[in-house]
Order: sequence, then C-alpha cells, then structure tokens
Amino acid sequence: MRAAVAVFALAGLAACEPTIPDSGAGVGFNNYAEYQQERARREAELTGGTPLPSAQAISAETATQAGAPLSALNAQGQATVTAAAAPVGTLPGAAPVASSALSEAPVAPGAQPAVAPITAGELDAALGRAPAAQPRALSSTNSDGSPNIVAYALNTTNAVGQPAYVRDGGVSAEKLQRNCAKYGTSDQAQAAFLAAGGPQKDRHDIDPDGDGFACGWNPAPFRAARGG
Repeated sequence: MRAAVAVFALAGLAACEPTIPDSGAGVGFNNYAEYQQERARREAELTGGTPLPSAQAISAETATQAGAPLSALNAQGQATVTAAAAPVGTLPGAAPVASSALSEAPVAPGAQPAVAPITAGELDAALGRAPAAQPRALSSTNSDGSPNIVAYALNTTNAVGQPAYVRDGGVSAEKLQRNCAKYGTSDQAQAAFLAAGGPQKDRHDIDPDGDGFACGWNPAPFRAARGG
C-alpha cells in the first residue's frame, strides 16, 4: 500500500515539473538579443505593462523612417540602405542641394572669364602711384618772347631742302653764305628767321630754297629727341 502511494507521489511531482526546452532545437530566434527582447515583451504582457515591440517591428520601423522600403530588410530584419538608393539631400550630414545650383551651365575647361580692359588711370590708382605725366604742348615762343625753335621743329614734317614756301630765287650762294655768317650758329639763324616773319617770309634772305629752315638748320635732332 505504501509503495503504491509513493509511486503516485512521484508521478505527481513529475507532472508539476516544468518542461526544459530542447537546446538542440534552438530558442526560436535568430540571435540572443532578439530572444531577450521577446522575453521582456512577454513579461510585460503578463504583468499588465505596455508590451515592447518585437525586434522585427523595430527594424521595420527604422527602415521606414530612413526612407527604405520594407523589401530592403535583410534576413535579420535590419534595413540595408545604400547611398545610391537614397535621394540627394537625405543622407546623414548631407546639405540639401538647391535646384538653381544644378541648373547653372558648367564652365568649359580652360575658358577664361570675360574681363573688362583696364585703363592707364585705373592701373595707376590700383598700384597707388601718380598718373603718368602727359606730354605738354610746347609754346611757340620762349619766356623772353623769342621764337621757340624746338616747338617749330616738332610742328614740321618736311625734310631739309624740300620746298614748302614760295621764294623769288634772287639769292645766290655767295649772298646766302654772307648772310648766314652774321649768326654764330644755325640755331641763332633759325630764331632770327622766325622772328622776322618766317617761315612764310624770308626778309634776311637766309632760306632761298623755301624749306622753312634758315642757313641749313636741321630739325631732325629735335624730332628724334621727342620720338617723332
């Protein structure tokens, strides 16, 4: 009798003992982290708390917020978003690109931008230097009122011996030599010639050929000094 009672007692204890899951079959999750989340969710449901979302739901929600379709989830329920699939301006840390910047025409390689020409005055101002002095027109007379032979030379273009004014031809070579001997230099003869009404008139008979140059005076050195 006692043996039968002991048998029934052992059978009852065996029925109350919880079943240990088979470790070879797995816990039904892909990894341990998902198992812990599922366990916490079930405990919350049993205690009346707010149930936690499953690992698959969290992964799907994260993928949706990132702009990836649910079809982009991998086998572990994680979103696989690539830079090529994401629209411009939605990647983390990327600044939005204005549409006007995309519509601007690209500059051809090697092309130089158009630059307005700069004047001499603008260049002097940019370099902080005084403007270049402009050539001053020479007066036809000196400060004492005498003719300025330099100004006259620069205002002429004909060569020595090339007639420019009408003469009567009554001056011989001997007379020309005597008349030119009165002046110490050809510059003095030219100044006296201009002071007496030259080059239009030859009152001293020192420009018989009518070129406007008395006693063989040559304007070429003055022209060369001025760059003319």
